[in-house]
Amino acid sequence: MPSLPGFGESPAPSADKVEYEQAAALAKTNPDQAKDRLEALRQKDPEGELADDIAVSLAQIHRAKKDEPRAAAALEAGLKAQPQGNRSDEIRLDLAPSESARGRWATAYVVLAPVRLQNLTAGQRREALRLLVDLARAKKDRVAEILWPSQARAEAADLHGVAKLDTESDQRLTERS
Repeated sequence: MPSLPGFGESPAPSADKVEYEQAAALAKTNPDQAKDRLEALRQKDPEGELADDIAVSLAQIHRAKKDEPRAAAALEAGLKAQPQGNRSDEIRLDLAPSESARGRWATAYVVLAPVRLQNLTAGQRREALRLLVDLARAKKDRVAEILWPSQARAEAADLHGVAKLDTESDQRLTERS
């Protein structure tokens, strides 16, 4: 039976996507050249659909060189360009802890609060929700401090996960006393 055109076939990747994939693969063997290619691709279309992917790859290259400020700047640029992109939730979870560590709790909260939990792995969801609770506490936002654990509890897939969250909540309450 002949196949109909367009059915069962994957569309060919765009030239930019191919260029991105090549540059990202090059990062393993020649990070400087990969960085230059990724930067050129980002400058070509700074708000394009690959902006968040490029940002994550650039951040990985900068982190490998122990250049955290440049890694954070790359992630911030990717998030600004694609706030709802396919990697934006990963970027939010990556940026927020570093902002929090610098004592910039309000900024960390603004970065992380819009995270789409369904786009994260179970471990990432727990990490995001724990950080959101801590940031709400730092902001002295008692309502959010109660709502985030409730959401975490609702997100838990099994009784063990719920029990673990309950134990963490109990510990937090004990810390406040």
